[in-house]
Amino acid sequence: AELNDVAFAGRQAYYEYARAEASLAVANFALEAAVSQRKETESFFNAGSAAHVDLMRVRAQEEAARVAVEQAKLGVEVAARALQTLMHTEELPSLGEDLSEAVREIPTETENELLERAYANRPDLLALHKYIEVTNHQLKSAKGSGAPDVLARGSVQYSNPNLRIVPQQDRFEATWEVGAVIRWTPNATVAASGRARELEADLERAHADVQLIKDAIRVEVAEGYNGILAAQSAITSARSGLEAAREGYRVKRQQLRAGIVNTTDLLQAQAELIRAQVDLVDSSIGIRIAKAQLRRAIGEMP
Repeated sequence: AELNDVAFAGRQAYYEYARAEASLAVANFALEAAVSQRKETESFFNAGSAAHVDLMRVRAQEEAARVAVEQAKLGVEVAARALQTLMHTEELPSLGEDLSEAVREIPTETENELLERAYANRPDLLALHKYIEVTNHQLKSAKGSGAPDVLARGSVQYSNPNLRIVPQQDRFEATWEVGAVIRWTPNATVAASGRARELEADLERAHADVQLIKDAIRVEVAEGYNGILAAQSAITSARSGLEAAREGYRVKRQQLRAGIVNTTDLLQAQAELIRAQVDLVDSSIGIRIAKAQLRRAIGEMP
């Protein structure tokens, strides 16, 4: 269970680093677009087809984009340090996964089926069941140690001469004997009774812990299962939104060149495009974290 928790924490830190890198890429794109728009607006201004206020707007947008890039760089540094700390290394992490690719090996069972898998595979629950089994054996042993001990023995002797034959004779004779001893110690019975009560209390706590863990597993599976559904819906919506934002930005640029719209309209379209890119990054990371969370919930390595 601890291994799965550590693996999940490491994967989550990795995806946070990936989110930071992707956010930096989006910020750099926004800066490039702002610089391009500023240069284009300066050309319009010099040609007399753009007002000075339009130029001021795009310059302010460029400065805001530069600030966003610096903030994104800081986010990358923080996420990288967190990942390095978990990995106990000073090497800079690198992304080994294409976030634009579809996520594979997502569990496809129903929520109830996943819950049954979790009950059967969760290491913490299995360890508690094993503890209960061992404690039951200890309880039986403790109760048995308080009962009287019965010692039985028997022997057969076939010898010449046979010392058990009186008078002794010069021939082989067979003899046998059987005996039994009952031993009981009051102190041992009292000690065994006390030990049995302790073990019974341990069993009651263990059974209560089993129910608590099952309740927690039910919540974790529900969160992971519904998180997957929400993430899948979010990534579909984000892709559609990005496609629409790209087309909207392209149209606004053409309309600005034709003098149909002003720079404010274009900046709004650019902001929508950047938000759409960020939404796609967030949804791509979100579905991967949801998958890791669900796999951890059902007792598998995230």
